[in-house]
Amino acid sequence: MNTRHTFSRCLVLCLLVAWTAGSFGTSTAEAREQDGFSTWVWNPWLLRTSSDDLLQFAASNDVSTLYVQIDAEMDKADYAAFIRRASAQNIRVYALDGAPRWATDRSLPQAFLSWLTAYQSSAGADEKFSGIHVDVEPYLLPEWETGRDTLLTTWKTSTDTLL
Repeated sequence: MNTRHTFSRCLVLCLLVAWTAGSFGTSTAEAREQDGFSTWVWNPWLLRTSSDDLLQFAASNDVSTLYVQIDAEMDKADYAAFIRRASAQNIRVYALDGAPRWATDRSLPQAFLSWLTAYQSSAGADEKFSGIHVDVEPYLLPEWETGRDTLLTTWKTSTDTLL
């Protein structure tokens, strides 16, 4: 038996189990939190242009968690104001980031954590992110087919940056 192949399959299986564990026990296909639904906000500039609509949507659809994409070029005050308003409605906001290249370039998650640490240290209690949500999807990289074992090892090292 090839140990490297077994390790690769085991790691992929463990990641898939961890990824899907939160969906067991629900009877719907939506992302369901313990006390409501969740959704992703991939365009953070909506916080500046459409925050009223976004919060109204969340309230009217029982959304209790928003995963909001981080854009380091956006003013931190926009995040703070939105999180403050969301917090007042008992909506948790998580910092969202990631891309396939995060699996091979440790500087990307490090930059995210650096930005987030600086943000959290300057934010008021009702302006802080509740946590982080990372979306990497390394299977989209060409290395997934050509060098999966190396990619998975590099991905794990990159993920350790977030711990």
